[in-house]
Amino acid sequence: MASTSGTSISKTITEKLSKDIGNKPPQFNGEWLKFKNFLFKLTIYLLHEDTLDNNAKKILFTIGYLTGEAALWSETWITGLPLNSNKKTNLGMYKDFLTAF
Repeated sequence: MASTSGTSISKTITEKLSKDIGNKPPQFNGEWLKFKNFLFKLTIYLLHEDTLDNNAKKILFTIGYLTGEAALWSETWITGLPLNSNKKTNLGMYKDFLTAF
């Protein structure tokens, strides 16, 4: 259930930002030959997008572009995260998310 909520939030953030900015990164389905290109375009996009100003927003935005096997991985990743004191998922640092990915 946590993964559905996280995916839902990330899609909302992704849809809102896509209207405001052009040249969004491509979706990534887990095909590792395309990972380097996805990561490059994602990084360029994040460097120029001021509204993605914290780790959680960057992680959820990135998850919004994952499909197929990559999306399945993100669901497993989110459900394995600890809850903070408010019983919400602690997404942690963006760099740690990328390392895990």
